[in-house]
Amino acid sequence: MLFVREGRREDPTDVALFVRTSEEVLEGWDRQKIVDALLRETYIDLDTAQQISREVEEAIRRSGITVVTAPLIRELVNARLVERGLEKARRQHTRLGMPLYDVEQLIVHPNKENANVPHGPEATNLTLAESIKKEYALLAVFSQEVADAHLRGDIHIHDLGFIDRPYCSGQSLEYIKKFGLNLPNAISIAKPAKHSEVLLAHMVKFAAALQSHFAGAIGWDAVNIF
Repeated sequence: MLFVREGRREDPTDVALFVRTSEEVLEGWDRQKIVDALLRETYIDLDTAQQISREVEEAIRRSGITVVTAPLIRELVNARLVERGLEKARRQHTRLGMPLYDVEQLIVHPNKENANVPHGPEATNLTLAESIKKEYALLAVFSQEVADAHLRGDIHIHDLGFIDRPYCSGQSLEYIKKFGLNLPNAISIAKPAKHSEVLLAHMVKFAAALQSHFAGAIGWDAVNIF
């Protein structure tokens, strides 16, 4: 978030700008931050990045507004990229997220797309994260042709919001019978079960531990055989 404090003189260069960072720290305005972001996130050259940063700074100073948010600054930069025909750079520099109205509707109203997800704070957290990962997948993982085909409905890419997970997994009971509960970074660790009810509890905990790593179901193969 950017704060603008007017100086005493009429000269438009005599304006102190302050930036509220994502870490909630108030810093002095530095257009070099725009240059650094463009060089870090896109392929454009230094001269173009510096020119864009000056144009954005001047637009902010001329606007007369007192508070400028980080998303707005990024939009102003992206507008300059589009004006120069740098669409690929604009895509690389874009900001992922949801509009304020959509977030409010998501928090207030139940999810009608998935009846299996109960409405609550944890569900809205999941939906918000899934929305950002969908955007990321369509912008950075798949080609524009594939992304456009999905958006047109020509094809369907399932579980885009879980782009960093395998779909589902089938487990063998023999593994936990032999090794017990011993997954990396798992909270619950136990030796192999000696009784059937303990083995059943191990199955439940094992499946719960794996669920956060897969988009779909965690299944067990041939439980009635073992």
